[in-house]
Amino acid sequence: MRFMNWLSHLRSHSPRRRSTRRNPVRNRQRIYRSGISEHLEQRTLLTTFYVDNAADFFIETNNGAGGLDNGDIVTWRQGTAEEVTGLTFGTQAFESIPSAVGAAASGDVVQVAPGTFLHSGQMDINVPLTLIGAGQDQTIIQNSGSVTAKEQRTVQINAADVTFQDLTLGGWETAPADANVGFGYLAWMNADDATFDNVRFDANDNRVAIYVGQFDGLTVTDSRFTGTYFRAAIRGGGEDMLISRNSFEESHYWYSPIYFEYGGATSGEISYN
Repeated sequence: MRFMNWLSHLRSHSPRRRSTRRNPVRNRQRIYRSGISEHLEQRTLLTTFYVDNAADFFIETNNGAGGLDNGDIVTWRQGTAEEVTGLTFGTQAFESIPSAVGAAASGDVVQVAPGTFLHSGQMDINVPLTLIGAGQDQTIIQNSGSVTAKEQRTVQINAADVTFQDLTLGGWETAPADANVGFGYLAWMNADDATFDNVRFDANDNRVAIYVGQFDGLTVTDSRFTGTYFRAAIRGGGEDMLISRNSFEESHYWYSPIYFEYGGATSGEISYN
């Protein structure tokens, strides 16, 4: 499905000021993919946190009771090319994504192993970070249980410059009750410059995959939209968007894969979808 030249028809009725902002996450991706090293601005240390299901960590040194406890020294993804040793569980290594996200500071990375990772309630991202999985359909993030309210979100992005990469956002663990069909958002933007690269959005009769609101700098590349949505897959409106090289395979009760609203200034590129 190709969406070309839509934005040439989207204009506010009031005089518009073109945004002078640029998406630093998108620029970092372009620099990374071109093989050019980037100078990180005045950062002294970036930390990577590692997430896996508890049973999949290898305990190198058990510093607590039997089994895995905070303070144990562990190996992440033992026996693979991605193996990382000498991690302190509860400080650098975690069994839940919200715990790792809560420990992260601005610019940090959360690396998630293959598997399905459930969290309870809305997961808030409150600092700029990068969340990287092992690939679409390899790392699956879901909210436990079933959606029960129209405005529930599995993930809410409250900080600018947040990136999701190489994973699946799978909505809720179980299908909604008949009365709740069409409830719930997979990802909700509450800040500028959210990036989704090689992400699968898989809905189970939910409302929207990415709710943009009126925030700028959305980047969605090399991603897939599957399942059934009550409204659009991407909904809202903002400036400096890049929506490119995605596969829209989902079905809708209403609307279309991409739906812009609010009548504000809307700009960017939609191509090769």
